[in-house]
Amino acid sequence: MEKHIIHWGYWVGLACVAISAIWRVLVIFGLPAAVKTVAYSTLYKAALVLFVAAITAAARLLVETQKPA
Repeated sequence: MEKHIIHWGYWVGLACVAISAIWRVLVIFGLPAAVKTVAYSTLYKAALVLFVAAITAAARLLVETQKPA
């Protein structure tokens, strides 16, 4: 299960970062006002949460696979 969280958390987080960057550029260059109601920072914050979940799952998987000394 952790491997799925790591894999999907990373890729969806990366997609969120890319979309939020594109969104920010479009807002700078005059995106229509109807689309401005959703902030690009929402996707940025979602990406941070997904990256933290992926890092935590990877750390847990690493600790569980180590043999005690």
